[in-house]
Amino acid sequence: MGSADIVLADGSTDWNSVVINSIELWNEQMDGTQFTWTTAAPGTAASFGDGVNSMQFSSTVYGDDYGANVLAVTLSDFTGNRTTETDILYNTANRFNSYRGTYAIFNGISYFDLHRITLHELGHVLGLDHPDEHGQTVSAIMNSRVSEIYNLQADDVAGAVALYGAPPNAPSPTGNAQILQISTRSSVGTGDNVMIGGFIIAGGTTKKVIVRAIGPSLGSTGVSGALANPLLTLYDGGGNVLATNDDWRSTQEQEISDTGLAPTNNLESAIVTDLPPSNYTAIVSGSAGGSGVALVEVYDLEPESGKLANISTRAFVGSGDNVTIGGFIVQGPQSEKNIIRAVGPSLGTAGLQGALANPSLELYNSQGQLLQSNDDFNSNRDAGVIRGFGLGLVNGFESGIYFESAPGNFTAIMRGVNGATGIGLIEVYGVE
Repeated sequence: MGSADIVLADGSTDWNSVVINSIELWNEQMDGTQFTWTTAAPGTAASFGDGVNSMQFSSTVYGDDYGANVLAVTLSDFTGNRTTETDILYNTANRFNSYRGTYAIFNGISYFDLHRITLHELGHVLGLDHPDEHGQTVSAIMNSRVSEIYNLQADDVAGAVALYGAPPNAPSPTGNAQILQISTRSSVGTGDNVMIGGFIIAGGTTKKVIVRAIGPSLGSTGVSGALANPLLTLYDGGGNVLATNDDWRSTQEQEISDTGLAPTNNLESAIVTDLPPSNYTAIVSGSAGGSGVALVEVYDLEPESGKLANISTRAFVGSGDNVTIGGFIVQGPQSEKNIIRAVGPSLGTAGLQGALANPSLELYNSQGQLLQSNDDFNSNRDAGVIRGFGLGLVNGFESGIYFESAPGNFTAIMRGVNGATGIGLIEVYGVE
């Protein structure tokens, strides 16, 4: 399928990742068969009857017209009752993107969603037909026309299970993505200008996490002014100290090493702990009052239990390399609804001195491509959606983004408009 000539709205990095994710979504619902795949070299020719299952963009159906309003077709070849080949062709007369939700217009251009189209066509590969053309009135990705439905529905799964059986402990087809890692890089000062990271453990069970404070190793990656010796302190929701660490080898060395996430510099800090559902705060400061750029991170070590719901980090937002950078990883194959916020002026209203007057917010995929941006919350077309989750911003100069993401790594950058500086709060919420 190859690379895309546009930035894909759900954060997917190319067309291959879009179709692979669709394959994985079907695979987690079936037991008796599984899709596998390989990636063909660019320019590899395909033809019907060659015995090779293929998915590709094409201007014709192997030389024939698609017909009116056709987005894609699935062609199958049989020997008796045995399928010998199945090809999916996407009609290049249409504009494609990859997105979740109902929006089909990005930067003023209307698109069809290749992701939901692929889910549909793969259903045909499995042997499913259009339920709405056989007297059924059901919610299904397999209905004959593209709609607002963008993920597998119960009727789709029931059809696949009837043919191939259900795997043990099959997940619900929606709502099971989760954030595996959340981090923020920013300036660490003294007093009110230390870096304060809050996070929430949601669900009904205890979750094991590792919290890290990274400084010196940032310098080795080219970040100037890295914090030389970060100190990490973890608090519960009542403000009680749960653990503290200065130099990760000084406590829990073996347990930290066993996670595979030990810091690379001995002066950096880490804490491994089991946390019940609640709110927690990690404070990064400089040992002996030092200051500089640092990174606070929370990794989910038990994704099968509970959920790492969000991180909110308060720090000094500088300019240049000293802007505040939040990162998060979404584990799939299912998609995740996220809200990212950049807060400034309302911190001043709450009594904090030196709050950032006008924060802007940018969201990037793992290839550094800009996905969305916002400067001033009410200018965002998703402001109403964000308010619907109870996360509307109280000051119009603050910024927010609603993002339905494919699995992947994402980066949010908070900076001051026109290069302004001050204390800001960057937040990432998983709201699925």
